[in-house]
Amino acid sequence: MDNAIRHGGKITNIRLSVQERNGSRFIVCEDDGEGISTDEKKNSNVDSVKNTGMELYLSYEILAITGITNTYTSEPGKDAHFEKQMPDGMDR
Repeated sequence: MDNAIRHGGKITNIRLSVQERNGSRFIVCEDDGEGISTDEKKNSNVDSVKNTGMELYLSYEILAITGITNTYTSEPGKDAHFEKQMPDGMDR
């Protein structure tokens, strides 16, 4: 949420939800901001591209140790959509 506020431009909505699909749970964070450009998406360390530090990179690496996967989808200039998929039985 912090990155959305700092880098999303004119955001009017940020949504957090937990969704269940195909027996897995997903933590979803999405906003209606500027999204991340195609060039920035190629770099898994989105924060360093925007000169803000390594917050996203570190969170991705730490969560990967636990088996949680991270997915980012976006339409540049339109929105941002992050999903963290929790392995079956790992949510509480």
